[in-house]
Amino acid sequence: MRVSLLALVAAVVAVFAPPIHAATYVVNTLDVDLGDADTALAGCDANPILAGDQCTLRAAIMQANAGAGQDTIVLPTGASITLTVGGLGGAESGDLDITQPVIITGAALGYPADEDQWPAIVAANGDRVFDVTSPVAVELRGLRVSGGAPSGASGTNGADLRVTSTGAHVLVDHVRLSGGQAGNGGGRGTVRGADLLEPVTPRVPPPRDLD
Repeated sequence: MRVSLLALVAAVVAVFAPPIHAATYVVNTLDVDLGDADTALAGCDANPILAGDQCTLRAAIMQANAGAGQDTIVLPTGASITLTVGGLGGAESGDLDITQPVIITGAALGYPADEDQWPAIVAANGDRVFDVTSPVAVELRGLRVSGGAPSGASGTNGADLRVTSTGAHVLVDHVRLSGGQAGNGGGRGTVRGADLLEPVTPRVPPPRDLD
């Protein structure tokens, strides 16, 4: 049996290629909405001038988007985060674009019985909150998401959560979507073909297909 040189090289590369490591980012900076200072560097830090990592939710998502593994972003119980940065682009401005697999959880130690202790993420920047733009697996767990109000070039669909990739798989578990204002899908909007799974979020309105 003849094996081509190209196939042999590909097999060797597959064996010795470094594994894709997933990272965990713990959001510890809640009072500002800043992006990551340099996604080429490991770690989540929105303000390298200060000692230690200043990890905001926006910075953590930017770091997760920069890698290939399914990273985990942990929000502290009872946290309140307000998105204030407007504009278009990736996760660095406007809504929080998600382009790589990620788990965003406010329940790293289990879901608090008091829903008011689920971390709150509020959009106050004239845009939606989360925008899943790539065919990736995303999990949102133990969160309160509200205030999304997209308009203009950002589109008007999906106030708190929008899924624009037909290949995306989005799990929404113990998440409250509320207070959103959008032309289609006040709480969220999905495109045809995207999987939006909600095992225990009965108060979220049923999904809509956006043609």
